[in-house]
Amino acid sequence: ARNASRRYMALHEEQWDWHAAHVPAGMTEEQQAEKEERERAKAKEKKKRAEKAKKERKRAEEEVRTQAATKLHAAMGGENVEALTAAMQEAARVGCSNDEVEAARAKIDKLLKDSADPEVQRQRQRALRAAAAEARLNGCSAR
Repeated sequence: ARNASRRYMALHEEQWDWHAAHVPAGMTEEQQAEKEERERAKAKEKKKRAEKAKKERKRAEEEVRTQAATKLHAAMGGENVEALTAAMQEAARVGCSNDEVEAARAKIDKLLKDSADPEVQRQRQRALRAAAAEARLNGCSAR
């Protein structure tokens, strides 16, 4: 309705007191076509920016996911339950694959089970003592 009044005003400027009626300046069909073209170009540019932002956001999310998976794989190689739990929670939060998270969960369960088993604890202590003795022997022979 507003643009219709403006178009009518452009054709019949002297017919009414358009200013008193608070009708904005008259608009010819060419001016309206130009305005619509500008609006279409603006909408197209806005859509292009939104698409670019979406791609950038996806790339950043994928990078975070890759970093979390790398940390998870590094923690899987060790025996530290706390580090593995933290890495697993981070990987699950950022959306790493369920297979990786489940493998980490299984490893945590195994580590917790093994830590309660006295035989496994004895084997670990024996391995630590052997490594320490070997380090001492290597240190003596180097002198």
